[in-house]
Amino acid sequence: MAIYPKTKMRIYQIARMRVSGITDSKIAETFGLGLAGLQYILKTSEYREEEEAVLHGHISKIDEAMAGNAEALRKEARIGVPVAMKALLDAAMQRKDLKSSIAAAKELLDRDPDRTLPKEHSDEISVETLPDEVINQAVGVANKVAQSYDKTKVN
Repeated sequence: MAIYPKTKMRIYQIARMRVSGITDSKIAETFGLGLAGLQYILKTSEYREEEEAVLHGHISKIDEAMAGNAEALRKEARIGVPVAMKALLDAAMQRKDLKSSIAAAKELLDRDPDRTLPKEHSDEISVETLPDEVINQAVGVANKVAQSYDKTKVN
């Protein structure tokens, strides 16, 4: 079967897009294809060979040409991040499906920028301890304040 140059170029691009995790529907939309047209391309031996080469790390000039499009794809993905976080938050807050709620809550905690409740001890933010003299001085002041209260008036 003879492959047209335009189709060959699409095969290179589609293989890289699929390997990077872009959905088939988004790929078809990008190239102005229907899902049936994309499936036809995916079944060709030329496509399977190209995808295999991409999976094994073979890089060609087309990768260099597509590098300019990578930033456009990242920009498009950035737009979806707040929507995805909102969907996770909604899933975590719903109570109909507890399993989904817990899974979404875990995802949110994993992405916590402040690392409030780290999963592992190594993720914790290290805080330098105060010198013993400062701690002893603060304890002494706190003890004096505590002793100065009239204990008969408490509770």
